[in-house]
Amino acid sequence: MDQSSILKVFFKKAGEVGFYKVSYEDLAQELLLEISYLRSRFPENIDFLKALLKSLDKIISNPEDLSGLTLKESLFECFMLRFEALEPYKNGLKSLISEMEKTLFHDEKKILFLKDISPLLLKNMEIILEQVGVDSRFPKKFALLIVFSLTLRIWIYEEERDLSQTLQTLDRFLDLLICKYENF
Repeated sequence: MDQSSILKVFFKKAGEVGFYKVSYEDLAQELLLEISYLRSRFPENIDFLKALLKSLDKIISNPEDLSGLTLKESLFECFMLRFEALEPYKNGLKSLISEMEKTLFHDEKKILFLKDISPLLLKNMEIILEQVGVDSRFPKKFALLIVFSLTLRIWIYEEERDLSQTLQTLDRFLDLLICKYENF
């Protein structure tokens, strides 16, 4: 079974029972795989998220020709492609984000989680910057990660099919980013 199928089932289950409550036994049973196989590929639940983040740019369709777009429009397009690619995982991500919001500063494992995930998220931001033709030095990657994180939180909880809240939020944060960093 391919990794994409495993991740979709894991995140579906995470949306049903909670990110940290998905059992390997239930997952293995649904996927018709051995528990030992799952544990060898994904020793902890957080490894499913790591695998998703590492594969994100493989599952995202490349943006159309961005040359005729402004920087803001190009960034907007790249972000929306990511949200589109994350749609099958949305409920599981919502479970994780909800859990993180409740417990981040009360559980040292959750703080270590950020240490493990941050480089993967920054790599995703670096790829976006490269796609739009912007130097991908750390301050720019970090600023873009803030925009992505704040918009992700809106997207995760949005119920509207037209994503109007997500679109407005992303538009506003990209305006702020480009205004703040004139030479972004």
